[in-house]
Amino acid sequence: MTRVSVVEHQAQPWLVHDLAADYELEDVWRLPVELEPNDSLAEFWDQMQLAISQLNKASPAAILFGARILLGRLFRWDQSPSRPGALELRTRYAALATLEPELEVAGAFHVVYRLDDEYLAELENSTVQAALHLGRIETPSGHSVNLAVYAKPKGNLGRFYMAAIRPFRLRVVYPTILEAAGRQWSKHKSAG
Repeated sequence: MTRVSVVEHQAQPWLVHDLAADYELEDVWRLPVELEPNDSLAEFWDQMQLAISQLNKASPAAILFGARILLGRLFRWDQSPSRPGALELRTRYAALATLEPELEVAGAFHVVYRLDDEYLAELENSTVQAALHLGRIETPSGHSVNLAVYAKPKGNLGRFYMAAIRPFRLRVVYPTILEAAGRQWSKHKSAG
């Protein structure tokens, strides 16, 4: 897995650039996978979700997820937003595409859209509005996948929260998830 520059990410002709223009682009990574022309991002996302669900419960990433869930319950960070316009990227996409996307949940995320070369999902809690973007990238040997994380912190608590979790995201969470997703994708392709 490799970090990708913001400039390289923004050079791609993706819808997310306009849709999440007021969000901060936190991180971009290239996953250790190769997609064939008939492999869909939806199929890859499903395998990535499976890899996350199968993380060893004693792994540092799983322990961090568990601690975050506990803190979220304790401080009530994760209650569903009740205000109008919640899940604002879905609302923006629905207006742009003149349709009402179905409410699909993937873990803590709500799917905004699934396109051939892009996949966007979002979540909102009392600390942040965040989006996870997968983009298919053409490579000399086929296609790879970039994962980008966007965030819009809510007030000082949100800014503090994002700064506090940054080292854990970069050193533990992303490497664990991306490596697990790569292994799961390889296993899935070799079984198929």
